[in-house]
Amino acid sequence: MNDNLGVKENVVVVTEKNGVKKVVGEKKSFRDRLPNFLRNVSDPKLAEAFHKIGVIVVLENQLTGRKQVIEGPPNIVTTVGNHYYAELAAGQVPTLTFANISLCTAGPNPVLVTSAWNDFTVYGDVDAVRAKTATYPKCPDVDADNTGLGATVTSWKFEWTAADGPFVAIQWFLIAEAGAGAGATILSGYRWAVAWDKDAATSCKVFVNHTFLGA
Repeated sequence: MNDNLGVKENVVVVTEKNGVKKVVGEKKSFRDRLPNFLRNVSDPKLAEAFHKIGVIVVLENQLTGRKQVIEGPPNIVTTVGNHYYAELAAGQVPTLTFANISLCTAGPNPVLVTSAWNDFTVYGDVDAVRAKTATYPKCPDVDADNTGLGATVTSWKFEWTAADGPFVAIQWFLIAEAGAGAGATILSGYRWAVAWDKDAATSCKVFVNHTFLGA
């Protein structure tokens, strides 16, 4: 779903009539929404990063098999999150063990490297907090639904069945330690451009990709 402008967002299969699927979506690249100083960066590594697909939501209706795919630009790794990855790279046991995603209905705009748990409002359903899928994070990912995977990309995956939820007006997430709560630090946070829902007939996968550029 990439084009020469970057990433297309909110591509949704909405109807099927006489075997013909109608697809609607916004073709504008998230790159086109960036400020000029980011849109016209000269550093090739930074330019590559701005074209990456950072977060993917895959909503699949278990009755019809239809999928709604929402792709978005890279998410913020916090200063605490960078320290976590640095410890891993040095072969150390990380001070913090990040594991769970929390779906949220409110949060900072934009999400910052200093953002923390208290900046977000977690959805009021126990199912909104989900542990990472077994064997994740991994590099590279092997799930074909993850359109942001890559050789220098650490991918996290979180999954919900149709029986989980439902969720309404989800527009943020955070990744934190298992059992985290008020006052906790986070690995990563994100705000989708448009809120999304998950109903009782729909399963959900969220992929969170962190790209390593080197220095």
